[in-house]
Amino acid sequence: MALRRIAALACALMTFALCSAGAQVRYRIIDLGTIPLGDDPSNDLYFPVRITEQSEILGLALGGNQFDQPWIWKASTGMIGLPLPSGASQGVGSGISPKGTVVGSSNFYSQGGLLQQATIWDADHSVRLLGPAPTYGSSAGDIAENGDVFGQFDFLPAVWGRDGSLTFLPISPNNPFGSANRVNKRGDVAGYKYAENTFIQTAVLWDRSRHLTTIGTLAGGSTIPFDLNDNGWVVGTSYLSFGPQASEAFFWSRATGLRKLPGLGASPEVTLAEGINNRGQIVGSSIPGNGFQFFTSGVIWQEGKVTDLNTLIEQPDHGFWFLSTADCINDRGEICGFADLFIDGQFSNRAVLLEPIHK
Repeated sequence: MALRRIAALACALMTFALCSAGAQVRYRIIDLGTIPLGDDPSNDLYFPVRITEQSEILGLALGGNQFDQPWIWKASTGMIGLPLPSGASQGVGSGISPKGTVVGSSNFYSQGGLLQQATIWDADHSVRLLGPAPTYGSSAGDIAENGDVFGQFDFLPAVWGRDGSLTFLPISPNNPFGSANRVNKRGDVAGYKYAENTFIQTAVLWDRSRHLTTIGTLAGGSTIPFDLNDNGWVVGTSYLSFGPQASEAFFWSRATGLRKLPGLGASPEVTLAEGINNRGQIVGSSIPGNGFQFFTSGVIWQEGKVTDLNTLIEQPDHGFWFLSTADCINDRGEICGFADLFIDGQFSNRAVLLEPIHK
């Protein structure tokens, strides 16, 4: 963490030079705050996951005591931690509906090891597990407007219906394994399938008729879709190997096929695409060409170009923000991400909202 912060400070100083040279400030940063997690809040991390059209943000808090908790942020309430099911030690929120219903997963530890189970938090924040109990594990990735939940159950791409039923999306009779990650308003579902006899993942799309299209891979390893807009356009990341040092951000549509998104100039080029809105704006992260090989900047792709968001944010009168990742974007152009705040030599890790400035 110390090396990461030193790298962040160096990148922040380079970004300050760019902003001072006359780059237009286009976003103001809103600090999403904190929730109490453990005895040492300086080790707590806050990551945004999704943002709704109502500017409601779903995120994950990681405590220094290994306690993970999902949270919801609204301008009217601030950050509120979501409760975990009885007996769970950790929880993750992955999807949120326009009505504020959250889906994700909870972890349970026992003598038999770790069991992950799909979880739903209603709009009033009451929590329950999505059954039945899996043999190996289950997780919920997203929730449709009609209340259907999409995810994974014992390595199969699963759909929990509003009536409590559990069904599975088709892949192949001989190799049916995969996961459903995101659903759009018209019923398209982005996810992945496993290559036969391996854990290598290949991005796929099911249309509302449940016809399967294989998106493919750029880097030859696993390809994971992270977001899907209402046009059926998919963004995500293709990995050469495990870890962040061999990844390529991608965009896919039926019209264009699979395309690599440009980075900020690092060699090797490391990029990740995390979110897309219906205007076609894509957000994610990339290692700058003059940066450190273990540190990324939050970026936005629009009109075929990539821009470091750190050159577009309004800095406070006291202190300095550096945006490491951009994780989600809504149709209003609001972006949520993970940032470092530097004040008087002190570092704070924060989840933030980038609000467009309309002049």
